[in-house]
Amino acid sequence: MFGSSGVRGIANMEMTPRLALNFGLAVGSIYPEVVVGHDPRISGEMIEHAVVAGLLSSGSKAVKLGMVPTPTLALASKNYGCSIMITASHNPGPVHRVENL
Repeated sequence: MFGSSGVRGIANMEMTPRLALNFGLAVGSIYPEVVVGHDPRISGEMIEHAVVAGLLSSGSKAVKLGMVPTPTLALASKNYGCSIMITASHNPGPVHRVENL
């Protein structure tokens, strides 16, 4: 599902690598530099790789911070103009949200 700040869904069901790649392509077509991070959930790294592939394919520079708290990524976005956080926030287990901060 696409919401006001990103997409969310169960990893490998609604939140597929293809969806994450397309999200990266869309964001990368607007921003020349994007910082990316994820929470400690197992599928976060997979989704991060797909987002970064989309960013790079669009010609954008992707700066991967890896596992990072959302407030840290939000602070880093001040230096890059845009950030993408892969997190489930308060949602259970395999549910992920890819949000543009």
